[in-house]
Amino acid sequence: MANAILRASVRFSVWGLKKVGRFVLFESPNIILATVILYVGWSLYERHMEAVRFHKAERHCLALNVYWESHNESVLAQIYVALTTRERVRNRRYGSTYCEVVYQAKQFSWTNGSAVSRTPALKVHWKRAKRIASDVYAGNHDFPKSWGCRPMFYKRADDRWTSKRGRGFFYSRIRAGKMKQVGQEGAHAFYCLTSRMRQKAQITVRPLLRRGRR
Repeated sequence: MANAILRASVRFSVWGLKKVGRFVLFESPNIILATVILYVGWSLYERHMEAVRFHKAERHCLALNVYWESHNESVLAQIYVALTTRERVRNRRYGSTYCEVVYQAKQFSWTNGSAVSRTPALKVHWKRAKRIASDVYAGNHDFPKSWGCRPMFYKRADDRWTSKRGRGFFYSRIRAGKMKQVGQEGAHAFYCLTSRMRQKAQITVRPLLRRGRR
């Protein structure tokens, strides 16, 4: 009886050692490889989702600016407003992202008022603003070549809703020859810095990557 138990224990031990050896030699490398693949795949997925969230937030900020600044204007005027915002992103003196540019202090009137906390109520206009923002974000539009420059500033031609500080900003620079009006669409007039002012300010413009829809 004791010998039978001993033989059974030996056989079980040998079976166990074979299983352990097989796991170490064959199964373990596969598990390690699978773990590495899962880790790398998850890291790439997280980076992808982070980029998707970033681009979505950028388009949302641009769409909000188009909506609150010009939702009652023509489609072309809204495109120019979006393009002006894009030029500010390209310029190192402003924020490096659309959200930074849009919410920069004392730049766009709607971010200083109650509109900043409101959801766009006009669904048709909001849908159009989002479509325009997506197109401009993807690089599908540009200013007319006849303008000779890409404006970074605009205001209502009738000065409606333009603050006293804003009017002073424009008129003081226009009188000093630092800024000129290059075009108008609807109620919005668009301005560029003069070449003399650009050289004096030594503005450095970085290229904006052409981002597709995501």
